[in-house]
Amino acid sequence: MAAKKAKKIKEANVNAGLYGGEWQVCFDCVGTSKCAHARFYTEPPDPDAECAFAHHGGCTHAPARKAALEQLRERISEELKEYED
Repeated sequence: MAAKKAKKIKEANVNAGLYGGEWQVCFDCVGTSKCAHARFYTEPPDPDAECAFAHHGGCTHAPARKAALEQLRERISEELKEYED
């Protein structure tokens, strides 16, 4: 049986919150083999190459970060609907 391809994810992992009134947001890499935004220093990349935008496990690639924030906004909006009359 053929090996399954990793599902491509269009956003970075994101963790955002307010702590003591301070805004904090962290973006984590979802993994080079899964990220739809992964970019490499050479094409084709070496099989063990890491994304050029991965920095100590975090994601620094603007399109992936923007997509993560948009997804977070969508989910928060859904949660807020529960509190509307």
